[in-house]
Amino acid sequence: MKPAKASNEVHATRLEIDGVTKRYGATTVLEDVSLTAEAGEFHVLLGPSGSGKSTLLRVIAGIERVDEGQVLLGGELVADRRVCVPPEQRGLGMVFQDYALWPHLTVADNVAYALRRQGVGRREVADRVGGLLDRVGLGDYAQRFPGELSGGEQQRVALARALVGRPRLLLFDEPLSNLDADLKERLRVEIATLTRETGATAVYITHDQSEAFALADRIGVLRDGRLVQHGTPETIYNEPNSPFVARFTGLSGELSAQVEKVRDDGGVQVRTLDRSLVAQAPTGLAEGTEVDVLIRPAALKLGDADPAEDSHTLSGVVRDTAYRGRGYDHVVELPGGTLLCGVFDQRPWQRDRSVALEVTSSGCFAYPCADREPAATAGAGRNDAR
Repeated sequence: MKPAKASNEVHATRLEIDGVTKRYGATTVLEDVSLTAEAGEFHVLLGPSGSGKSTLLRVIAGIERVDEGQVLLGGELVADRRVCVPPEQRGLGMVFQDYALWPHLTVADNVAYALRRQGVGRREVADRVGGLLDRVGLGDYAQRFPGELSGGEQQRVALARALVGRPRLLLFDEPLSNLDADLKERLRVEIATLTRETGATAVYITHDQSEAFALADRIGVLRDGRLVQHGTPETIYNEPNSPFVARFTGLSGELSAQVEKVRDDGGVQVRTLDRSLVAQAPTGLAEGTEVDVLIRPAALKLGDADPAEDSHTLSGVVRDTAYRGRGYDHVVELPGGTLLCGVFDQRPWQRDRSVALEVTSSGCFAYPCADREPAATAGAGRNDAR
């Protein structure tokens, strides 16, 4: 992509969502959601299917009305129980997962459509459309039709169309979900780069935790219509406030344990598989508490098996090894049959070899068993976002 041109800069704005609740009949799909996206911030809403993230995006866009709470853009009230400013009056740009391009219009006409409806002059339309198509690498495709483009090229057209009107706020509705893995990664980089070049405020929804960590300045994690954690990617990953957040943002595995000792640093020493480990305790724990210990892949380091007991080491057997380009992921079976997945090392460890696993406390979290969640939820987000 080419460097940003000042003539096409967008005007970022502050987004405030305050106590928003949305119901469909007797079903509450959003409950008391509050968050703020500062001007120029790239904000990702992360959650599984049914968490409410798409409904929240539609509320921000003005497609859905709120039952309680309010939405403000740049300090201006755009939604509450009585007010719902139409989408076309909110100064938004939207990028959809299905591209939503006019098939009978050329690439240039698709991008120019909103400008012409606004009565922008022909010369300015040509300059702004041409500039943005150059920036997304499609300057030579202006007279082609959407059906003549690849999926990635169509999504670049959709991004240019969203930016051409110089919106106050950019909204992304899972724009990469229909693309293959390699194209998804390349377009993710382009979306992040172009959005930040323009200085736009962005809200992006996804169920893919690796995508969220790669894009976001701040992440809001949604579950069952509630905002359960909100913060920087580093905070969400290193300080998950619940088992749900920890599981959804990537684990190697889980162990049942008991708290042996509460440490002065706020962590705990736990006993599991006849070994002692040190873990963080986000919710506070007492000695003797039965806990689930949730372990990030990054907390595990493979080493040669050692019969001597180590207070921070588990013993296991390598059951599978998979080459990942940058190195190797391993599946290690612990005594009793528990599997730890995605254990990374630069070199391959032979299958059926006995190994030791050093466990660091920074990626190890202990929660009371009372916080245990259904298996269907616990399976989400197993692939780690390193």
